[in-house]
Amino acid sequence: MINFHPTNDFYFLYAYLKSIILISFLVVLVVFATKHISLKKKTNKREVIDSKPIQQLPNLHIVIDNSFVTELNEFIYKNVDNEKLNVAFLADNFSMTQRTFLRKVKKETGLTVVSYLKHIRLQYASDLLIKSDYSITEIMNKVMYNNLSYFSSEFKKKYSVSPRKYREKFRKFNCVPL
Repeated sequence: MINFHPTNDFYFLYAYLKSIILISFLVVLVVFATKHISLKKKTNKREVIDSKPIQQLPNLHIVIDNSFVTELNEFIYKNVDNEKLNVAFLADNFSMTQRTFLRKVKKETGLTVVSYLKHIRLQYASDLLIKSDYSITEIMNKVMYNNLSYFSSEFKKKYSVSPRKYREKFRKFNCVPL
């Protein structure tokens, strides 16, 4: 026969349940703390990502705070039809070595000088297509492209439509693209 003593048996049961509850509480606490720390890490990562400037293609219709980029845009627009407009010419006019100029433009615009020049030339061509009566060949020559098929393919890469269709599209509705 088993000897039953209510005080000892209840004490062990009480101690056992108390340890299970304590362990459960500690597990919940550890899980919560881990999730809280991982959420905080994610939040910090988002803050770091959000604080970095987003590099986009430069839009010449937007006011740019950076005086170097503003000056560069103005200079390129004034000389867009100059056949000497290249890296050496630009660097010389900005009193920099070519290497320094290349780095500066890449840092400020996020694009290489050649890509940036192409962007501005195509932007200027799109403006001429809408606002002028020049033929597409004349516009191609004004923006220093020598080959009509190359000009058309580069224009189509940027605007997803040929120069002729671009002109028709915006003249048809008498509007200027943003």
